[in-house]
Parts: sequence; structure tokens; C-alpha cells
Amino acid sequence: RFSLSDIWSTAKGTLTHMHRIGMILALAAVSCGRSNTIPLAPTCREWAIEIQKTVRLGTAEGPEAFPGDPMWALEDGRGRFWVAVNGHAVPMIFDSSGRFIQYFGREGVGPGEFRFLQPVQALPGDSVLVWEPMQFLVVGPDLTVARMINTPEQIGRPAPLEWPTRVYGTARGPMSRTSTTYRHALYDMSGDTARETVELMRLTDDSPLETPASHWRVPGEVDGEAIWLAHLGRYAIDRLAVAGPKIDMQLERQPDWFPGEMKTGWGTPDVPPWPQMVGVKPDSEGRLWVYSRKPRDNWQLAWRGRTAAAGNEVRVSDLPPTELLCTTVLEVIDLERRRVVVRKEFSDAIVAIWEHNRILSKHEDAAGIPYLEVLQLSLREQR
Repeated sequence: RFSLSDIWSTAKGTLTHMHRIGMILALAAVSCGRSNTIPLAPTCREWAIEIQKTVRLGTAEGPEAFPGDPMWALEDGRGRFWVAVNGHAVPMIFDSSGRFIQYFGREGVGPGEFRFLQPVQALPGDSVLVWEPMQFLVVGPDLTVARMINTPEQIGRPAPLEWPTRVYGTARGPMSRTSTTYRHALYDMSGDTARETVELMRLTDDSPLETPASHWRVPGEVDGEAIWLAHLGRYAIDRLAVAGPKIDMQLERQPDWFPGEMKTGWGTPDVPPWPQMVGVKPDSEGRLWVYSRKPRDNWQLAWRGRTAAAGNEVRVSDLPPTELLCTTVLEVIDLERRRVVVRKEFSDAIVAIWEHNRILSKHEDAAGIPYLEVLQLSLREQR
């Protein structure tokens, strides 16, 4: 028989022992920190990605045909598509149904002409921010230039937190034989000249902690008061909080298509293109949609009929189409559980990644004529 005091004494000792074990495990977890590494393979197979084709851009002939390889595109507030074409100075504009409207601007060096324009960001009020070397153009919804913003240095990947006074952007410089500095900053673009107001992060390629290409970041979605940044040369993602500023979340994966050495480039007839990150987009359900690029298994076929210059260097104009060199891998990551929910590989190149899980993919018809398709992606639970 056991008295109540015996039972209580035994229970108390057991609880104390369990508490000590719990404290040891908790301290171990704190000292080690939460792992930032996502498992190599999807740990949940209950979801699938569904694809719906919505709009097609480009035809085999006529004004809607692309005069070259479409390289970049954005969608403005009115649903119009602005497409930059390789080898052409001014972008093409299509309406929301895919009908060609016009070219924006004229190529040239005279009054009202442009050497090179690239649409970079949709703005509030259905306006668009267009990049030209050392300046930005604010284009109104009527497709006329509302104003010009000079830049004392090249500012890349602008994304407004509050337009026009708080605009995120990247800048490179000064450059020397031993160092290149990359800055992430906020700019005020309310005046005639862009003015840096806050430096968020500075990276240099000669830092002991950096290796070739590891200092490059691909800015993704502006998420409230934070910016998602993907490391170009490795599968790593940071969330940069503007308040602070500081990195308040880091994720990393080590898939077999990303080697340990971090480089970038499209390769040569003898060297495969290096894998790289394409972009990241968070959704409203606490998931991160991560796009990366890897070489095709038969990437050598893309170089048929093409040659490299002396020293195995290749001019940009001589590169094969991206979709013949690489495929795009989409992985959807559950941020709370730190796991890959589902993976999807696209055989065609992804030209643009937009909100609400929409992407723009590049294809070629049987005659080799390029065209674009707007795809709506969604997650479907497997039953």
C-alpha cells in the first residue's frame, strides 16, 4: 500500500526530473537557435500546383509580333503589359487582353528619342516608372512622360514602400580593382533628383565573409515594412526589415542543382550556365513562392551553330535563348513550419513574377517565333 504522501513524493520527484529535462532541451534549442535550413525534399505531398493560361502576347507576324527576344515585362495598374525586347531601345505595350497598343517612345538620340528604356515598376495612380541610363521617367496613365528624375548613380530594382518619398533601390560603387560596393538603400524621388535617405545594407566583394557572386541580391516583394532578398548565387533568402534596419528572417536550402561554389553566368559551349535565384514572392497564407533557375540536362544543344570568342568569352547578343539553356524551379515554402510544401519545374523561361501567384512565361511556336503567356498559379490540396 502507498499513502497519499508517498504518491505525492514520487510524483513530485518525477515532475522535477521532467522539468529539468525540459529546461535542458529548451536551453539547447536557444543556444543552437532555430534552424534556417529547409529540408532537401518536400516533406508534405498533399498539395499540387495548378496552372491556368489567361492571356497570350505576341503573334507570328504583324505589329503584335516581337521583333526580338522578350526579356522583361511588367503589368501596370490598368492591366496593360509593358514588354522590353532584347536589341530594341523602347518597350512594347499590350492591353489586358493581349492586343498590341503601341511602342513607348522612339529610338534615337534626338529630342524626344531614347537610347534605351526599360519599364521597371508599376506606381500608384496607374503610372509606370521607366528606367533610362542615369534617370527615371514617370509615365502617366495616358502614356505621356509626367516628369523625369535624375540619379547621381545607377539605381537598380526600385520598389516603393511609400511613393515617392520612400523607395527601395540598390546601387553599386565605387568600383576599384579590388573592391565593389553594393548598397541597399531608401531614396526620396519626390524631386528632380533621387536622394538617398537611409542606407539599409552595404556589401563588398572583398569581405572575408563573402565569395564571388554572394554579395549580389535579387530584390523580391516589398512586404509591409520589409523587403525579401534572394542571394543570386546560392539558394538563400533574407527578409530585410526597414526599421532598424536588420535581417529578421533567413532561409537556406542546399539542393543538388546549386553547387557549393557561388558564381553567376550563362556559360559557354563547354561550360553549363550557373544556377541562380530568380525571385521570391510571399502570399497571404504565410507561404513563400521561390523561383530559381538551373541548367537543362541537354543544355549543350542550345549552343548548336553558335561559337565563343577568343578566351571562351561570349557576347550577350550571341547567347542562346534562356529557355533552351535553363529550366525554372518553383518551390512553395511554409514559413511557419520551415518546409517545402510543393515543387514544380517549368520547361520554359519565366520572364516576370507578379503578385497573386501570377507569372509570365516565354515560349516558341513550331516556327521558332517567341510569344508570352500569363499564367495563374494556385495550390490545390490533394485528396
